[in-house]
Amino acid sequence: MRYDNLIGKRFGKLKVIAFYGRAKNRTILWKCLCDCGNTTIVRANHLKHGHTKSCGCFHKEKLTGLHTLDIVGKRFGRLLVIEKSNVKIQRAQVWKCLCDCGVYVYVHTAALTTGHTKSCGCLQFDSVWKGGISKEPYCNDWTKEYKEFIKNRDGNRCLNPYCNSKNPADLTIHHIDYNKKNCKPNNLITVCRSCNSRANTDREWHKAWYQAIIYRRYISGNKGN
Repeated sequence: MRYDNLIGKRFGKLKVIAFYGRAKNRTILWKCLCDCGNTTIVRANHLKHGHTKSCGCFHKEKLTGLHTLDIVGKRFGRLLVIEKSNVKIQRAQVWKCLCDCGVYVYVHTAALTTGHTKSCGCLQFDSVWKGGISKEPYCNDWTKEYKEFIKNRDGNRCLNPYCNSKNPADLTIHHIDYNKKNCKPNNLITVCRSCNSRANTDREWHKAWYQAIIYRRYISGNKGN
């Protein structure tokens, strides 16, 4: 293979300008000039197979596009994007969305555009429940009296600090780790039905969120007892 056989050729935003040498594994390296003006060293196979198309600026442009993307009015599954919120999760924009079932949820851009989140949680709820019977039966302690005990413990209100619901009839008990068999008090939290539906999106985030609330409210408060 001749060293100059790629010189002058273009691969994406890169133009090969010189042979650079070989890597330790004998892979040929080329010096390339990017359209943005930067130079970069790229392996020959990465150029030929399209793994590298810029000095890195193309990836940055894509990320910037996600941050500046306006998707208001667009639909993703059962969700209609209503407006951009003032919230960001790890620098990602969060959008206020209306689900077809009537519930409002807040979802970040990537979760919408990649299809990771398609509803407020009702889509998953529909797949879990069949004919009114859950595929995951609750624990033996899951009685009306036990649920009332948890609600009383939580002051008969939704413990999501960002929820404005004040309707006691709208309250339900959420399993923080999503395991219906785990009915230990520290795995249960009182929330309204809307917050319970929202908890079915970004489960890992909601799990950590509600675990922290229960820990601060009860466990850490009882350390000295």
